[in-house]
Parts: sequence; structure tokens; C-alpha cells
Amino acid sequence: MRDLEGTAEREAHPPRQLMERAASAAYRIIRREYPLSDKPLLILCGRGNNGGDGLALALLLNHDALICLPLGEPFPGSLGEDHLKACRLRGIPELGREDFLNAGKDRFALIVDGLWGTGLNRPVEGPDREIIFKINELALPVVSLDIPSGVNGLNGRAEGAAVRADRTVIFGLPKGGNLLYPGRELGGVLHVSSLNIPRMLREETPSLFRINRPRPLPERSSALHKGSLGRLLVVGGSSRYGGAPRFASAGFLRSGGGYVHVALPGTAVLSLAIGLPEAVLHPLGGEGRTSLGREDLSAIRALSGGTGFMVLGPGIGLAEDTGDLVRALVEETARPLILDGDGLTHLAGREELIRGKNIYLTPHPGEASRLLGTDTASVERDRPGAVRELADRYGVPVVLKGAHSLITAPGEEIRMNLSGDSSLATAGSGDILCGVLAAVMGYGLTGTDALGTAVFLHGLAGEAAGRRGSPDGVIASDIIDCLPGVMGDYRSGFGHYGTGIHGYIESLS
Repeated sequence: MRDLEGTAEREAHPPRQLMERAASAAYRIIRREYPLSDKPLLILCGRGNNGGDGLALALLLNHDALICLPLGEPFPGSLGEDHLKACRLRGIPELGREDFLNAGKDRFALIVDGLWGTGLNRPVEGPDREIIFKINELALPVVSLDIPSGVNGLNGRAEGAAVRADRTVIFGLPKGGNLLYPGRELGGVLHVSSLNIPRMLREETPSLFRINRPRPLPERSSALHKGSLGRLLVVGGSSRYGGAPRFASAGFLRSGGGYVHVALPGTAVLSLAIGLPEAVLHPLGGEGRTSLGREDLSAIRALSGGTGFMVLGPGIGLAEDTGDLVRALVEETARPLILDGDGLTHLAGREELIRGKNIYLTPHPGEASRLLGTDTASVERDRPGAVRELADRYGVPVVLKGAHSLITAPGEEIRMNLSGDSSLATAGSGDILCGVLAAVMGYGLTGTDALGTAVFLHGLAGEAAGRRGSPDGVIASDIIDCLPGVMGDYRSGFGHYGTGIHGYIESLS
């Protein structure tokens, strides 16, 4: 965003103009969403540009506003200093820091948070924390300017303390901290104003993140047959995890895939045969086998010859012999292969087997930590850094699942997916994603276009399952049941879905 503002300035969009547009966007939201009151709107302004935005807003609100400068006056020579002078000339009232800390909630109608902007990269400590604690303690409606104060603009971390906003008016472009948790949750309802910066400039400026934009799917011809829509081989399952290959297979079929074969140990057959009779089952090693092993390589090799894609790993288990099989299949694969679940763990640290292949990695944070040789907490602390390192180290497209899922490939930007909610936090959800991805690949998409589209559709199915009742109690089968309807809605309404925003952020201009 800093680069974009510099470019915009050179293209005749000076900083003062951008700041006034930001204030105008916030003004529109406040007037639209909050009724007029006989109480003032308190605008808390920091010393930098975020505070300058707040002071420009005060000039629009005029005597409906009450300004407070709890961190001190704006930096000398800044636009904020100019706006403060204008506020004082107009007689807009001010409130001192201590008066704010001692105020009751009945004194204000609304709080506007313009304390720290997106550049905050240090913990909020000492007396400054008191301001944030007071804002949250008052439990009044809060509108944050650009980002809730205390949230790191890059990674969404709360830096010691953070404002909990009801709404956030984002300026220019969404930042990573607006969309990555916990920053996303702290921001409330999100509104974004382009500040009238031309779209060409916004799209051409290099960025670490882009919102994931799914791709359209081809029309379904009436002349299609099951072989036209992709043939998938799922290799997985064990005595403990019989459901995982079923969810992957069902995800494929319910997303429009045509034909699915499943190679699994004998002990996992009954679960899948009952739960998904549409799948073609290939029990290996007899009824007593609890897991797949190296001796199954030739049989799986023969099965893969008649299919276009392979999903390897759902529920496959961590037996040593199983690991030998997984590594052998990866080493010799020539077809597109989606690696998931325990299959990822068997390949941890073996990037030489993966690099340069037509392989897709779909780890959750725990699996990502094993692939990177670290711990889950480290992955969660820096999700963008983790997904970038995974793509660079293993040399293939990756999705790091979670809220929000991040998608990238070597040399590409990170795509941040916005669809989905806590309905997806259920066992088997990730296995379904593998099937959806295989179906999307069957439609002809590849690379991060395939990953991004599959992750978006999977998220929509989770949301749809949650709307049936609530996200509480959603299970993987509910998500599968919602996939056909989601696919139909997506095809017919791609103009609505194609931006990737789909109601998650309101675009103001």
C-alpha cells in the first residue's frame, strides 16, 4: 500500500487528497450505519497518518465530533498537524487523555479508532495499553480506520493489546492484517474504499498478498459421460481412518467428478462400501490388512494407469512400510498428484522427491510444521512466511489450510482465500478438499488456479452447511451434501463470486 500511495502521488493523487477521500469513506459508513445522537462521536487520533485520517473525519463531522489526542499531537509538518489546526480554528471540541480514561460509556455515541495504522510492528505497552483497554471496556460501537489499533498490518497478530471494532473502513487495499486472524475477527464488518486510485495502478503494484479470485468452470455439455469428467485414484485408509478416503472420493464425485477408484487395505473396505457405493474399491492385501505397504506398489501402479489424477495420503497411517510406499509412489509419479494427510508426514524433509513434479501439497498447520521441521505455533505465528517457505522449499503449489487459507507456488504471490467459516473445523473437511481439487482439475484448471478455485468452492460448501442450522455440529457429510448446490450456484453466479470477495468485504468505490 505504501508503494501504491507513492505511485498514486506521482499520478496526480496527492497525499492530502487521499487522506480526505479516506475520511469521506469513513464518514459515509458512520452516517449510514449509526443514527444521529445528541451525544458526540469521539475520534481518538494518533500522531501519524492514521490520526490524520481521524482529524480529517472530524472536519467532516464538525461539531458532532469530539477529538482526543491520547498519544500526543500529530508529528510536526504532517498533514495531521494541518488538520488539527483546522479543527481548532473551527472550534471542534477536544478531550484530554485523562478525561477519556475516566469517562463513562454514556458520554459518547460512538468511538472512532485512529490511533495506530497498519505500520505498527511492536507491542503496545505501558500507558498506551490503557487507551486500548479503555476503548474495549466502554463496549460502545467502534469504527476503526484502516485497521484496529494494535493489530499488525502484515500478519494480523495482536501486538500486546488490540481494539475490538464493530466495523473497519479499509483504505486503498485490504492489508494482510485485515484478513488474517486474529486481526480479521477484531476488525468486525469490513468496508474497503479504493480512494479512487485507478484500478490499473492497484492491480499492477507488486504485492505480497492478493485476495484469491476463483476461476470460472466450463459449461457442462449434455453429451458428457463419466469418463469426460475425470478419473481419480484415491490411495489411503487404514484400520483407524476408514472415513478419510471416503470423504476425498465423495468430495470428488459431489463436485462433478466422473469416476473414482479407491485403493485401500482390506480392513477399511466395509466403511467405504457402505458409505459410498458409487466408488470402485480395490482392497489390497486381504481382509486382515490394516494398512497399505510397499508390497502394494505394483497393484497401485497398475490402477493408476487408467486414471488421470491421484490423491495420496488421506487416512493412510504412519506405519514405516506405508511410508516406503508413499515415497515410492511420489518418486515415480508422472500424473497430477494431490498429497494430503499422513502422506505429507511421510514426505517431510524429502523435498528432492517432490520438487519439479506435478504435485499439490494441502497441509494444515500441524502437517506444515512437520514439512518445515518446526512446530505448529511457529507456523501459526507467521502463516504467510510458512506457506512461502513451503512453496519455495518443495517447489510445488501449496495451500496452507486454516482461517484464512493461503495459496501460493514458487515465484507467485500469496492468494488469501476468504470463503469458509468455522463449519469447516470438523474431521474429514480437509479430505473433502482433496476431492474438490481433483474435480476442478478434471475441468481443466491447473496450478494455483485449480487450488484457489477448489479452496473457494470448499469454503462455500462449509458456509452452506453452517446455514442449515449453525456451524455448531456440522460434520463432513453435511459439507459433502452441500457441494452440488454450491457448484450450481457458482456456475450461474460467477459474476458475483469471481472477485473472491463475495460479501466478505463491502466495496465502497
